[in-house]
Amino acid sequence: MTKSEYMKMLEIQLGKFSESVRQEILEDYENHFAEAMSQGKTEEEIIEELGDIQDMIDEIPEEDIAEENIAEEFEGEKQEFEGSVKKEYSCGYRKIVADCKAADIILKSSIDNKLYVNYENPDGTESGQSFYQYENDGVFYVGVNKNNATASNKNVTLNFLGFHLDIPFQKSYEAGKMTIEIPQGFPEIELRTTSGDIELRNVSGEILRVKTTSGDFQSELAEYRQMTISATSGDIDVESVKSDRLELSATSGDITLERVDANELIAVTSSGDIEVNEFKGAEVSVKTGSGDIEFNGETHTYNGRSGSGDQELEFSGALNMVNIVAGSGSIELNLNNNGGASITTYTGSGDVGIHADEFTQKGENHYVVGNGRATVTVRTGSGDVDIINKVCTR
Repeated sequence: MTKSEYMKMLEIQLGKFSESVRQEILEDYENHFAEAMSQGKTEEEIIEELGDIQDMIDEIPEEDIAEENIAEEFEGEKQEFEGSVKKEYSCGYRKIVADCKAADIILKSSIDNKLYVNYENPDGTESGQSFYQYENDGVFYVGVNKNNATASNKNVTLNFLGFHLDIPFQKSYEAGKMTIEIPQGFPEIELRTTSGDIELRNVSGEILRVKTTSGDFQSELAEYRQMTISATSGDIDVESVKSDRLELSATSGDITLERVDANELIAVTSSGDIEVNEFKGAEVSVKTGSGDIEFNGETHTYNGRSGSGDQELEFSGALNMVNIVAGSGSIELNLNNNGGASITTYTGSGDVGIHADEFTQKGENHYVVGNGRATVTVRTGSGDVDIINKVCTR
């Protein structure tokens, strides 16, 4: 059995539990896979360690079985609709919370500075999903619930490579799509899905929080003071974005950034790759367990850490400090007129390659670059060091 097959069976078996429980367990399992794989274990060995899914399911308290009824937590009256829905709302809310589970979410700017929600249900009124809305204390809640009334009471027993799973049978429905149109500068947005994708198109505001389990996130033309994006197994793709603080995290998915302007960037993934192109900002911190890191851009401070993956970096502008650590991966560093930067690189068993116009070697592991204001310290356990430049003096 492969990891993807195991995780799919886990997601199916967790279908009867609340979303918070499902997400927590799926994230724990993804983290366990990523950490164990970075230690050299195979997928088969990890699956054997994790054991039978049903044994874990049996230990979950019964009170977590029912789906969370969000409406009971608030004073606002909850309205539910079957089929497709398109509505116009007041713009007087301070925050929007959208929770769409399996449905996709598209967030985009409205052309007339009003708030609209359009839910497209591809299966019509017989769908396994229903649209809901309510408001409380200036917060507008909108989302999609599973319609458990359409599910069968029968169980399906699977016997696959030693796994015996009694899975509640439920008809499979095509996922719906919710499009939310907001005025530019809307204060705060929170978007959540389990398996649905999330997409941003030309939006702006103060705070944006996004969380998805297995869906992908894509953003183009967005500007928020604070952006926090979290995905478990989905990918994160950010293009033409501006933010004071941009925080991205994925477990097994990749993180890709293109033309991003952020005062502070934090990007973390356990086993996925991180790729940053045409970046501009003050402070960058990137970390991956077994994935690769590629960075191209302008920043004052850079901290990069990888386990078994390689790092390929090219810096421009007024660079001040760089700290690069790789466990068993290689480091390739391109320096272009980087002023008085202090640069430190370390790799356990990988190689280090450094490209610059001019180097002067001052010691076994110590170099100065260009006019001497920038310094490079290179340390490696068992790997080689390769200095590539136009002029090298000793």
